[in-house]
Amino acid sequence: MAEKKVDIPDTLRRIMPDFISAGINTIESIFDKKAEKKEEWNVVERLEINFDNVFAVGNANSNFQGILIIGIMDSYVSVLSPHCDKKIELLDIFGEVGNCYCGVLMDKVSFTEIFGIMRQSVPQFAKGKIFIPKVWSVCGNIYFDNESWIHFGYAIREKTFY
Repeated sequence: MAEKKVDIPDTLRRIMPDFISAGINTIESIFDKKAEKKEEWNVVERLEINFDNVFAVGNANSNFQGILIIGIMDSYVSVLSPHCDKKIELLDIFGEVGNCYCGVLMDKVSFTEIFGIMRQSVPQFAKGKIFIPKVWSVCGNIYFDNESWIHFGYAIREKTFY
């Protein structure tokens, strides 16, 4: 019997509140700052990434491949961590943000009953605009300290190789 294919865009729309709450919980738990969603999040065919600082955490299991992208501008980094000025410190801090976000997401039954538990990769760091392949994604900003924000984007697809 063949496995039922997952309608990924529809699933992302349906469980979007879990992606949003993962972002809020992550910022509040790591940085001890009140966090909120101020604008609508979207389901898109491809993440458009262009931030001063970009952090990526891949994850996968035997059926799906995912990637969490975190984008933050330099001026907002100083709001979260005023003394952080080295690339290695940024990677450490936002690697932890990525690990926490993915951990919170893996605690969401609505996510794991469809996509399963995903194993994480080592966080990666980039600057500026990066290319992400065409993969259905959910994305949006989580705000803290009134007008500062972190962008979260999560792309997922069925595994294309084994």
